[in-house]
Amino acid sequence: KFMKSDIQSMLTSLQSDAVKALSESSSVNHFFDIQSLREKLTLSLMGSAERHNLDAISELFEHIQTETNLPDPIRDVLIRLYLPYIKVALIDQDFFNNSQHPARLLLELLHSSSIGWVYEDEQSGDGFLAHLSSLITDILKNFREDISLFGGACRQFDKLIRDEATQTEINERQVIDTMKAKESMRIAQLH
Repeated sequence: KFMKSDIQSMLTSLQSDAVKALSESSSVNHFFDIQSLREKLTLSLMGSAERHNLDAISELFEHIQTETNLPDPIRDVLIRLYLPYIKVALIDQDFFNNSQHPARLLLELLHSSSIGWVYEDEQSGDGFLAHLSSLITDILKNFREDISLFGGACRQFDKLIRDEATQTEINERQVIDTMKAKESMRIAQLH
């Protein structure tokens, strides 16, 4: 059986493999197969508490994988957080006990802001899906043991969402103002 540090090293190695898989689009979905990863990790876990944590995180991500309110592209990206969240659950028991845990807050924010997402022009690389994917890839690349990474990611994504909402509001106001101006011109021409 492995020691806890060996499990963390294994998860870190799997995260590195996941980042490599992201660059090979043909192997991405295969790599992020939760059942396969779960079976691989179950063999390495020492105690029942660790297995319980693995089961709880696996069930959470299996739920995300079958969530009907999430579009397929969003689900495929969110599933990539599976390995970092297993590591969080093994490192920090506070994850399950604290509803304000940074990793929990981040997942809730990503999930809630993704519900109802409609495909937009992602070709420019600055759309919602591109930002979501980039944020999750950064977590995969950089998360080792520092839980504060999730708090920073949460603040970053929250700012992005607020900035997009502000920009949408500005755009809507401009459209309304343009329509009002056109209507005023039309009325003036009729008189």
